[in-house]
This record gives sequence, structure tokens and C-alpha cells, in this order.
Amino acid sequence: MRKQHTYLYLMYVYMNAYTHSYH
Repeated sequence: MRKQHTYLYLMYVYMNAYTHSYH
């Protein structure tokens, strides 16, 4: 497991959640 990949995935999920919350 690569940390960079996990970080990107986490960021993506966070952004997605933020967008859903915004809407």
C-alpha cells in the first residue's frame, strides 16, 4: 500500500463528501 495513493484517495473522498454536504 502506498501512502501517496491513500492520501489521494482520502482527499478525493473528502472532496466528494464536501460537495454532497454543500448541495
